Amino acid sequence: MQYLEAKIPVPDDCVIITKIEYEELKKADDLGQWMTLQEVLNRTTRKYDWFTQKILKNPKYRNKIDIERNPTGFVYYPGEGNDKYVFLRSKTLEFLENNFASIMKK
Repeated sequence: MQYLEAKIPVPDDCVIITKIEYEELKKADDLGQWMTLQEVLNRTTRKYDWFTQKILKNPKYRNKIDIERNPTGFVYYPGEGNDKYVFLRSKTLEFLENNFASIMKK
């Protein structure tokens, strides 16, 4: 077996970390951050009507995600006036990832 050893300079403004450390840092960055509905729509590449009907107004999901219906919910539903949806980023991304198949089924 042959090996190649090389010395590669690492700039002073860069650090090398393991992939696990990198993933943990990315995950920690999502904690405590909020998203707007538009940010969620951009992330999912879905339109407002589709997303609201399929997820936000669907009782199957609303009972899980609405903070008024579930103490572990992560979506604030707007009240009156100019109020808007607010999503807890970390839990929203986790929910979308874990429920992709059931959301997308016809």
